[in-house]
Amino acid sequence: MARLTQVPGMLQEIEALKPIATEIESMFHAFKNGAPSIQKALRQVRKTGGDYILVEMVDNEAARYDDRLPKKVARDSYFGSMQGEALVRASCKFLVELRKYEQWLLSFAGCEDETAAMDMTIGLLERKEAAKAVQYIGTAGRKLEWLRYEMSAACYFFTEEHIGDLREWGGDRLQPAPFDVDRQVRSDGTAVLLSRRATKDAEREYARLFLSVELASWADVNRRMPSIETL
Repeated sequence: MARLTQVPGMLQEIEALKPIATEIESMFHAFKNGAPSIQKALRQVRKTGGDYILVEMVDNEAARYDDRLPKKVARDSYFGSMQGEALVRASCKFLVELRKYEQWLLSFAGCEDETAAMDMTIGLLERKEAAKAVQYIGTAGRKLEWLRYEMSAACYFFTEEHIGDLREWGGDRLQPAPFDVDRQVRSDGTAVLLSRRATKDAEREYARLFLSVELASWADVNRRMPSIETL
């Protein structure tokens, strides 16, 4: 019965999260459509651990004294760690996930008070669906907590520190496909511009991502790592 009384609040939260999910997904698609090769490069960074690293082959000084050693060795240059990795995934489906959990919960809606929850509990027990209700409501609650964290973390792509790291990594002399990054702070939010000049092998790319002040404030409040039980 206790789980049933949580359902109305969970449905309200899902409804409140829908416009946030829509805004974040619009950023993802703006990035994917405007600067696909840059997003792909960042996706590869995510797959390999999430650190901005470039590798350079340099002379191995020790090889001067031992012919058995390799003449060249790899030297890593570290530029920082990725933030907002949801914006560089192969797909971003926060809204789809929210609607899925909403459908799970709608079957158990209408329990605004303990009396209604008791009536539904009796009905579930009679139909032998009580265990299913506990599972669905519990799973939806855990998934929502994790989804809220992922959505808030996506907004940290726009932080000054992260964009500074990304700018240095993207423009470094070792970068095989260099690109430009600019960050513009306005009264209504923060814009990040990503671009790559046209070459003989590729067209020019340009993407403008925008994080509103309202969404940034929401992300600051809600970026709490879920408990281990929700993972």
